[in-house]
Amino acid sequence: MQIWVQSCFSTKISGELTIKAARGLSEKAIQDTCLKLGEGIAGWVAKNDEPLLLLDISKDARFKDLKPREGICSGISVPLKVKDKVIGAGEAAISIYNAQLFDQLHKLFLETIKALVRAIEAKDLYIRGHSESVTRYALAIASKLGLSEKEIEILRTAALLHDIGKIGISEEISNKPSSLTEEEYKEVKNHPRLATQIIGSIPLLKEVIPIIFYHHEKYDGTGYLPPNCLCLS
Repeated sequence: MQIWVQSCFSTKISGELTIKAARGLSEKAIQDTCLKLGEGIAGWVAKNDEPLLLLDISKDARFKDLKPREGICSGISVPLKVKDKVIGAGEAAISIYNAQLFDQLHKLFLETIKALVRAIEAKDLYIRGHSESVTRYALAIASKLGLSEKEIEILRTAALLHDIGKIGISEEISNKPSSLTEEEYKEVKNHPRLATQIIGSIPLLKEVIPIIFYHHEKYDGTGYLPPNCLCLS
């Protein structure tokens, strides 16, 4: 028995239905599907706002001219609705809608972080492009280590923001062409602590703080900051 699942959504402009999520369908079927409202099973459901239970598609007069696809002869199709509006062919609809919003917010979150990083790098001639490079290397290593999707996202955010504390370092020091004095270098070494003060009050970034705080720490614990001195309060 072959089982496949698809979710069709109508576009705002054309009102056509395309497959946005699917399991069990070929890539060609996903890419080629584009239905007008009322056309095909999904189009009928979206237009009429009614669910369909089809035991044998070939024997239903409404779809007698419909060409069978990928060996499917039976199916269930229900309208996906959000706030009484059909968005495609419903508790499941709320989940899909929320997932779309989450994806949009996540992209906005990442773009906001990148904008912050660019603002920092604009005032420091020596680190332009540095955070993006660190992110690429960190994610490549994470992939080889087999980290989970959640761990990789935490690492991505930490890598992008790891030098955010340098926004608190004076430009005279950060762009100094000659060697730094001991006092100036001491100020530079404080940038991980400054970073935790900047983002420490953001609950969404709580898990990235230890990574940022200790990103200059050596394996033997003799890096910039002594062990166990991180305060998240």
